[in-house]
Amino acid sequence: MTVLLDIKEDLKQKKDWVSEEMPGICLLEDLIDYAIHGLKRCEDYCGSEDYCGEGSCFCVRARMPSPKHYELYEEMRALGQELAWLAILGNISQDLIPNGILKKENINEQDAI
Repeated sequence: MTVLLDIKEDLKQKKDWVSEEMPGICLLEDLIDYAIHGLKRCEDYCGSEDYCGEGSCFCVRARMPSPKHYELYEEMRALGQELAWLAILGNISQDLIPNGILKKENINEQDAI
């Protein structure tokens, strides 16, 4: 679905969003949900992203009350992805140990032999 966009109005809204002294409220639950699942963006071409930038396009402004909220979202998203990778690596390491490295419980078995 293609949405027609008034570029001047979009740029004005971006300027207002960036300079907003009293931004709206964003619930912590919403930020956490966005951090886990990501922000829904336009599926096809997004003219707002072209003119306003990825971090301040209409898709972002519609969900985030201010650029500070968006920055917090990005930090939470990055941290969440790092933690997910650590969990994946932890699960893998329980089953697939590289050659010559023993699990703690296997060290005790080796000493008993």
